[in-house]
Amino acid sequence: MMRLLNLFCFLVIGLTLGCGGSNSRISIEETPVKGSVTVDGKALAEGEIYFIVSGYAPNIIPIANGEYAGKAKVGSNRIEIRSWKEGPPLSTDTTKQPTKVNTIPSDYNDSSKLTAEVQSKGENNFKFNAP
Repeated sequence: MMRLLNLFCFLVIGLTLGCGGSNSRISIEETPVKGSVTVDGKALAEGEIYFIVSGYAPNIIPIANGEYAGKAKVGSNRIEIRSWKEGPPLSTDTTKQPTKVNTIPSDYNDSSKLTAEVQSKGENNFKFNAP
């Protein structure tokens, strides 16, 4: 009986302290953002803009007719822009389903150096141009 009580106490303490380690984070405030995205000076017909704060899931906002509106985390955000078209199927795919190919250069997504400082108060209106 004492062994069972000790095990129960150990489990309660473990759950109370959590097991997230150093990677567990408290959620941070999100606030409205909006803006525009152009490619070669023209409004991006459709795509996605990613607002990324390191250590947190990105906020992915759809782009339509060059405009976007959604929520992003307050603070310094790395920005990624993507737009998709159908690509060739994978050679190993027996169903021959088309793949998605990003049409925006990697300098504006995977290797992006674009940033936005999202403020908790005031208007967060950001314009981005991807050549």
